[in-house]
Amino acid sequence: MDELRWILLGVGAILIAGIYLWGMRGSLVDRLRKPDHGLDDDPRFQLDSDASDPLARVEPPLDKSSPADDPEAAEPRNPSVDMLDEESERLNLVLTIMAPADGHILGLEMASIASELGLRKGRSGTLDCYPDESGGGRPVFSIANVLEPGSFDWSRLEAARTPGLVCFMRLPGPTDPQSSLELMLNVASAMADRLGGRLCDDRRNRLSQQGIEHLRSEVAEFERRRRLEALRRTRA
Repeated sequence: MDELRWILLGVGAILIAGIYLWGMRGSLVDRLRKPDHGLDDDPRFQLDSDASDPLARVEPPLDKSSPADDPEAAEPRNPSVDMLDEESERLNLVLTIMAPADGHILGLEMASIASELGLRKGRSGTLDCYPDESGGGRPVFSIANVLEPGSFDWSRLEAARTPGLVCFMRLPGPTDPQSSLELMLNVASAMADRLGGRLCDDRRNRLSQQGIEHLRSEVAEFERRRRLEALRRTRA
């Protein structure tokens, strides 16, 4: 009996010591996890309510539209700079001429038809359409190879063949925007017919009358925006 009692007393002491040590361990862990530096009540170290949202901490960009904030804005504007700013409004128009099904456009045939339609061979390997026969200044539009790199090697036209051509125009150009569009439509349509191909839009889908009207509307809207911008500048 005495031995059993001593065993029970020993087990009880071990259990009490274990409970005490476990409690001390929890307190120590809490201290390690959250050291007390006395900063919790200091407003300088309080977290912002939006700290969990990184976007909420992004400051808005500075507005330099005010002459008082931007010294350069208060200086007189250079007329040449205004001219460049007016040209910042751009519109790119693209058409494609695709070869007949299971066929190709041959280089020599293409060059011959292009010449008859008034196109000139450009130094960059494109066929260029100029506003007059002199061929000076900027082209109204150009025609390139639909295959990369887009240019033609004029010295190797005999071996050239491609599934299609790309007609592209950048407005404003050397002539009236609407006139430029109609010229590109007419030349591209004639070229497609004579090559036995089909005239398509920029996604190589057959160009419908609705697509043509959409292009005309784009150009009309482009001209409207430029007129409004020019009017705004004259009143400024």
